[in-house]
Amino acid sequence: MIALEGRKNTTKLAFYNDYESQGRIRFTVAHEAAHCFLGHKEDSELAERQANFWARYAIAPPALIYCKELRSAAEVADQFGLSNECAGYAFNAYMKWQNHRINDKQIDDSIIDLYVQGLRHQHSYQFLGDDQ
Repeated sequence: MIALEGRKNTTKLAFYNDYESQGRIRFTVAHEAAHCFLGHKEDSELAERQANFWARYAIAPPALIYCKELRSAAEVADQFGLSNECAGYAFNAYMKWQNHRINDKQIDDSIIDLYVQGLRHQHSYQFLGDDQ
C-alpha cells in the first residue's frame, strides 16, 4: 500500500500486490499516482488509458528509449525496471513515437536534458560520497 497526495490536499491509498514483480509494482504505483495527478474521480475507460499513458511516459519516455539506443522490449525492461508486459507497451509506443518525433522535438529534447542533468547530479553525489 502507498499513500498518494491528491488534489486539494486529499490523500488516497493505492494498493498493489506484493507478490508481483518489482517492475509491475513500479508501473502500478505510477498508474495510481497518475489518477491522483490527473484528478480522476471515477473509473472509466478514458481514465484508465490516460493513467496508463502517463505512467508509461513517466517511467520510460520514448525520448529516453531513443537516447539510450534501446532496440527491444527486453532492453527497455532491463533499463527502466519494468515488467516484460509493460516494457512491450513502452517499446511499441516508442516505435510509433519515432514517426512523430519531429513534432515534439523541443519537448523530447527537454526530457533528454533533464535526464542528463540527473545523471550528472547522481554522479556528483557518488563522487562526494567517495571522498568521505
